[in-house]
Amino acid sequence: LVVVIAPPDQPVALTPRGVAVQVEFRNGRPWLSPLAAGERVVFADQALGAVAVQLIRSDTFTVGAALYEVE
Repeated sequence: LVVVIAPPDQPVALTPRGVAVQVEFRNGRPWLSPLAAGERVVFADQALGAVAVQLIRSDTFTVGAALYEVE
Protein backbone atom coordinates (compact mmCIF):
# COMPACT_ATOMS: atom_id res chain seq x y z
CA LEU A 1 0.00 0.00 0.00
CA VAL A 2 1.33 3.42 -0.97
CA VAL A 3 -0.33 6.63 0.20
CA VAL A 4 0.48 9.73 -1.85
CA ILE A 5 0.12 13.19 -0.34
CA ALA A 6 1.27 16.00 -2.59
CA PRO A 7 0.55 19.61 -3.44
CA PRO A 8 -1.81 20.18 -6.39
CA ASP A 9 -0.36 19.98 -9.90
CA GLN A 10 2.94 18.58 -8.59
CA PRO A 11 3.86 15.23 -10.22
CA VAL A 12 5.01 12.62 -7.70
CA ALA A 13 7.22 9.81 -8.95
CA LEU A 14 6.52 6.42 -7.40
CA THR A 15 9.95 5.07 -8.38
CA PRO A 16 11.10 5.11 -4.71
CA ARG A 17 8.41 2.42 -4.24
CA GLY A 18 9.63 0.49 -7.28
CA VAL A 19 6.88 1.61 -9.68
CA ALA A 20 7.96 3.53 -12.81
CA VAL A 21 4.93 5.84 -12.91
CA GLN A 22 4.00 9.25 -11.60
CA VAL A 23 0.79 10.55 -10.07
CA GLU A 24 -0.36 14.14 -10.31
CA PHE A 25 -3.40 15.53 -8.50
CA ARG A 26 -5.45 17.94 -10.64
CA ASN A 27 -8.52 19.46 -8.98
CA GLY A 28 -8.19 16.81 -6.27
CA ARG A 29 -8.21 13.93 -8.75
CA PRO A 30 -5.27 11.57 -9.32
CA TRP A 31 -3.82 11.21 -12.82
CA LEU A 32 -1.39 8.38 -13.65
CA SER A 33 1.28 8.51 -16.35
CA PRO A 34 4.38 6.45 -17.15
CA LEU A 35 7.75 7.83 -16.12
CA ALA A 36 10.05 6.06 -18.55
CA ALA A 37 9.35 5.58 -22.24
CA GLY A 38 10.78 2.06 -22.03
CA GLU A 39 8.46 0.95 -19.21
CA ARG A 40 5.22 -0.68 -20.35
CA VAL A 41 2.20 0.65 -18.41
CA VAL A 42 -1.16 -0.90 -19.33
CA PHE A 43 -4.50 0.56 -18.27
CA ALA A 44 -7.87 -0.81 -19.49
CA ASP A 45 -6.02 -3.22 -21.79
CA GLN A 46 -4.24 -0.34 -23.56
CA ALA A 47 -0.60 0.69 -23.30
CA LEU A 48 -0.47 4.27 -22.03
CA GLY A 49 2.49 5.63 -23.95
CA ALA A 50 2.82 9.30 -22.97
CA VAL A 51 -0.86 9.62 -22.02
CA ALA A 52 -2.13 10.33 -18.49
CA VAL A 53 -5.32 8.69 -17.21
CA GLN A 54 -7.54 9.66 -14.30
CA LEU A 55 -7.69 6.99 -11.61
CA ILE A 56 -10.74 5.98 -9.64
CA ARG A 57 -11.19 3.42 -6.88
CA SER A 58 -10.84 -0.21 -8.04
CA ASP A 59 -8.99 0.71 -11.26
CA THR A 60 -6.18 -1.67 -12.06
CA PHE A 61 -3.05 -1.13 -14.12
CA THR A 62 0.13 -3.05 -14.80
CA VAL A 63 3.70 -1.87 -14.91
CA GLY A 64 5.87 -4.51 -16.49
CA ALA A 65 4.55 -7.77 -15.03
CA ALA A 66 3.24 -6.26 -11.75
CA LEU A 67 -0.49 -5.59 -11.26
CA TYR A 68 -1.66 -2.65 -9.11
CA GLU A 69 -5.12 -1.75 -7.81
CA VAL A 70 -6.30 1.72 -6.81
CA GLU A 71 -7.87 1.82 -3.32
